[in-house]
Amino acid sequence: STLTLEFNNSAEAQAEFLLDGNRVRCPLGLDGVERFSTNTLINLPVAGKGEWLGDGTFLLQVDLVGGINCYRFKLSFGDSSLKVALNERTGLNEESFDGAQER
Repeated sequence: STLTLEFNNSAEAQAEFLLDGNRVRCPLGLDGVERFSTNTLINLPVAGKGEWLGDGTFLLQVDLVGGINCYRFKLSFGDSSLKVALNERTGLNEESFDGAQER
C-alpha cells in the first residue's frame, strides 16, 4: 500500500492512502487540532492530525470518528529508509514494518 504526505509550510498537511484499493485523502492538522473530512468509502467523518516528534519521526493519527477505529502511525525516516509502527486504539492492530520513501 501507499501513503503520501504533502506539506506546504502551513498548519495543515494532506495525507493520501490506499484503503481497499481506493485512494482516500485526509487533511491533517499540524497545530494539535484535528482536521475533519469525510471518508468517501463509508460516508463517515475522519479526523486527522500529525506532529513531528524529533529527528525524522512523524506521528500521524487518523481517527475514524464515525466508527470505532483510531490509527496512530509512527513514521521514522532514515536517509532512504522508512520504519513504520502502527497501532490502533482498541488494540486491534499492533504492527511494525519497513517501507521505502520517495521525495
